Amino acid sequence: MLILDGGPAGSLAKPLVADGFIVERAADSRTVGEQCALYYYDVVVLGIEIPMDGLVALLEEIKGRHAGTGIIIVSGPVPVQFKVEMLLAGADDYLVCPVDPGELSARIKTLVRRCAMRGASELSFNEVKLNPLSRDVRCCGQAVNLTRKEYELLFYFLRNTDRVLTHEMIAEYLWGDWKSLTADCFDFIYSHIKNIRKKLSRAGASPFINTVYGVGYIVR
Repeated sequence: MLILDGGPAGSLAKPLVADGFIVERAADSRTVGEQCALYYYDVVVLGIEIPMDGLVALLEEIKGRHAGTGIIIVSGPVPVQFKVEMLLAGADDYLVCPVDPGELSARIKTLVRRCAMRGASELSFNEVKLNPLSRDVRCCGQAVNLTRKEYELLFYFLRNTDRVLTHEMIAEYLWGDWKSLTADCFDFIYSHIKNIRKKLSRAGASPFINTVYGVGYIVR
């Protein structure tokens, strides 16, 4: 996720990292827009130190690029009309300070599920079904035991069917900013995908994670 550093949102980055989220920071609203133009984020957390007109424009820009990105606004007490305008402009949730990190974490997880599932209770492709609430993966009715990273990678693939996912996009999703990662991360990606394929094949799944040579992978 991406957090606008400073203001009411900046102090929440550390507890979210401790809770297992991959968090990147942006120093100002311009950087938020630039980062969202380059990368896809599950959630963006914004503080309202941005002027009203600038915040509306930023919300519209983020949603225009990635409709599936969830946006949470964090602020001090404001008039109800302000909250209404933010929600109408594209914000998905609104929290008033002081914000409990545990509540924010729960709201982020709920928002990610809601945006990813688009009203469905599970993700599925051919014989494979994934339930994000229970983190249960089944193939032909049989439970498939995946590691945490394998589960996250399969979840990412099933959310993005018929879309080429580059090695850099996958690395960023699993570990954060891929530019700061070592070449070993790409070996780990290959290893994770190999294990996922093997486990699903043993459970009876037909192959569906296809290699796009020199680029990445696609589910179709």
